[in-house]
Amino acid sequence: MSEVAVIIVNFLTGDLVESAVDELARAGLEIAVWDNSGDVGPRVRELAVVSADGSNRLFAAPNNTMYAATDAPFVLLLNPDVVISPSSIDALLATLRADPGAWGAMPRLIGVDGEDQNYLRRLPTVSMLLADRLPLLRSLFPRAYERYYYKDVDLSVSGTVEQPPAACLLVRRDLVGERLFDESYPLFFNDTDLARRLNASGKHCRYVATVTASHVGGASIARARPTRRSWIRREYDLSLLRYARRNVRGWFVLVPVIAIRVVATSTVAAVDRIFRRWRG
Repeated sequence: MSEVAVIIVNFLTGDLVESAVDELARAGLEIAVWDNSGDVGPRVRELAVVSADGSNRLFAAPNNTMYAATDAPFVLLLNPDVVISPSSIDALLATLRADPGAWGAMPRLIGVDGEDQNYLRRLPTVSMLLADRLPLLRSLFPRAYERYYYKDVDLSVSGTVEQPPAACLLVRRDLVGERLFDESYPLFFNDTDLARRLNASGKHCRYVATVTASHVGGASIARARPTRRSWIRREYDLSLLRYARRNVRGWFVLVPVIAIRVVATSTVAAVDRIFRRWRG
């Protein structure tokens, strides 16, 4: 049994999965891929255990299935558009071994342009979410917005992060337990809920600035059909509201904001469909 298992959920990024898996296979790691869109190629099937059931199970459920299928004490959650070297995984593993209170460790994410990508987040408050969802309110809650997106930290300095992205996150099974994600957050806010639950137990997640990973960012969404992208935007807002209702004080003030956003997104999607039918 490998000490580290890597789990990847694919949607429309079969070519990128291949790049990620090629890098990992050199270290003999246990690799599992869930194929939501049926475009994983033979090279990936040669190097990883590929699973699918013919449907798009989104994000939380496939990760839970693959997490439960491995006994590895450390599991790397990896997006298909992230490439991380085996030596970088070893460095994250060393960080977790050296810090028994750390439930996870994440690297510094670098875009294809060579620039930092700030995917760090703090656990949200209602003012943070209001500023995030309504840009006009950012002038009213500037500090909340900056704190939510960790704009007040130097990304070149290692530390702890309240809410690490699941794009590239090494977790320790003995602290996470046998339950990974809450599947009532099928696509978004499952990693937020995971961080909230584990941080509440007195543990923390490490941000390791000296370890880097290459991240395209948003590849699946960019390749989705316009109607699918509209659905994804609505799902994000509805998941945000679901998370806030359960965990954020004063969540009810978000209801009209999310309602406006959902209606606007649905209207734009409907107009786009009509326009495309008229053109075609």
